[in-house]
Amino acid sequence: MSQLSEAVHADVPIVGHNVVFDLTILDRECRRNLGGGLYEQLGAEPYVIDTMVLDRLTAPFRRRISEEQGPYQLRTTAEVYGLGWDEQAAHGATYDALMAGRIAWHQGHIANQQVRDRPQWVRNLRPGRFDRLRGLDLPELHARQITWARLDA
Repeated sequence: MSQLSEAVHADVPIVGHNVVFDLTILDRECRRNLGGGLYEQLGAEPYVIDTMVLDRLTAPFRRRISEEQGPYQLRTTAEVYGLGWDEQAAHGATYDALMAGRIAWHQGHIANQQVRDRPQWVRNLRPGRFDRLRGLDLPELHARQITWARLDA
């Protein structure tokens, strides 16, 4: 908890895919074991970059790519961004965090590219999808993700 608290106080965002799930579990475990919620234990509300929220915003209505693989699960998102997937390493905290970080980097990179330089699959989307991420600082991105997640729910 101390390392997470240090990162939060240094304004380092928590990056994950469907990170609300993980934060909810952490919050409940903090309440059960430490007597107060996650934000109470951290002493601050962390900034969050949720790659699933951003993926649903930028590439809505993606179809399932197979019976086993949903349209917005971490593996699908990683493969869409050209990152590949190692099923042997997958589903461990380190691998999943690394993949989410890489996806977040690609999402930001695409948003800040000229349209003509973006990957073809992005250019095939309705124009302006990634432009909503362009130029946002961390507090603004965090606040907008809260709104986008609510609208998507």
